[in-house]
Amino acid sequence: MGGGSGLLRGDRLETLLLFRDLEVGRDFDVAAYSDAKALVISRAFQRALLYVERKSSTRGILSQGLRNVQQQIRKALESLRGGGLVAYPTDTVYGVGADATNVRAVRHVFRVKSRPLTMALPILVSDIHMMHAATEELPPSAIRLALRFWPGALTMVVKKSPLIPAIVTASAPTVAIRIPDHPTPRALAKGIGAPLVGTSANRSGQPSVTTASAVTAQIGEDVDVVISGRCKGGIESTIIDLTQQPPKILRQGPVTKEALEEVIGKVDV
Repeated sequence: MGGGSGLLRGDRLETLLLFRDLEVGRDFDVAAYSDAKALVISRAFQRALLYVERKSSTRGILSQGLRNVQQQIRKALESLRGGGLVAYPTDTVYGVGADATNVRAVRHVFRVKSRPLTMALPILVSDIHMMHAATEELPPSAIRLALRFWPGALTMVVKKSPLIPAIVTASAPTVAIRIPDHPTPRALAKGIGAPLVGTSANRSGQPSVTTASAVTAQIGEDVDVVISGRCKGGIESTIIDLTQQPPKILRQGPVTKEALEEVIGKVDV
C-alpha cells in the first residue's frame, strides 16, 4: 500500500468517511454491544466519525468497522491492479468499474454489463490533478463548474487525453468525467493512481441499484469485489457536454439546468 499508516498513506479522515458509509447490520452490528452507545461528536465530523463509548472497553464497533473498511479497500485495490472488476457505492448509485487505463479490464466491464462497445463509459477521478491527466484543452466553463459542483453529481464531457484508451470513449475524442462526492471511489482511484470506470452496476437496460445486495443479485458472480456502503443520492448524475456551444445537457440528474446556467450561462437540453 505504500508509506504511512492507516488506510491510504495515513489518510485517517478518508478512513473515517469510508467507515461512515458502511452498512450497519452488514459490516458491523451495533446491537452486539448491549452497553454501547454511539455518539456523533463534533459538527465538523458529523456523519463522518462514529465514537463508541463502552464501560469496560474503548474497543469494539469502531475498531471492527475500520478493520472491515481497510480489508475491503485493500482487497478491491489488489483486484483493480490485477485487471479485475469492483462494484462500489457512490454518491449517486452503485458503480462497477476497473482501471480505466487497462484495455482488457475495460473490455470486461462491457461484457459484464452486456453493454455495446459503441456506448462510451464515464470515468471517475480522485482529484483535479487526475482530471487534468485524463483530459486536455479544458474550457473555462469546466473549471467554473468543477469549482461549484465537485465533488458531486455532475459529469462533464470534455476532450480526453491520450491516457484514456479509445475503448473507454467508443473511439470518440471526448470523455465523460467527474469527481464523486463519496470517499470509496475516490480512494480506489487514488489507490491505483488512475481513473476508474464509473458506470452503473447493473446489466444494460436494467434499473440502477443502490445497495450491495442488489448488485450481488445482478452481477455479483462477474465481479471480484462488492464493497458494502451507502449511496447517498440514488439518482444518476447530470451529464453536460462542454464540447458544444452552447453546452448541452445529455442527461438530467440532481444538478438542474437552472443551477448550471447560474455558473456558465445558456445551456441547451
